[in-house]
Amino acid sequence: MRPRGELTVSTAAWAPPGGGSTEESVTLDLFDPPAHIASLAACAAAERTHPGAGLRTLAPHLGIGYMTVKRTRKYALRM
Repeated sequence: MRPRGELTVSTAAWAPPGGGSTEESVTLDLFDPPAHIASLAACAAAERTHPGAGLRTLAPHLGIGYMTVKRTRKYALRM
């Protein structure tokens, strides 16, 4: 679950009576996901490629710290 914002802009206030108005909406993620969630798919793929590899072995392949790999594994088990 991540905070999201939705912005809707309507031209109804400036449209002439009986005239057409337009409405545009956009949804934005307000925050970037934490590193262990953002690297979940890459970590799972690396573990499939290198089964039985340790944290310190996988971390350089992924370009993240070994503690992030550890958090990613725990997060994957929870999900």
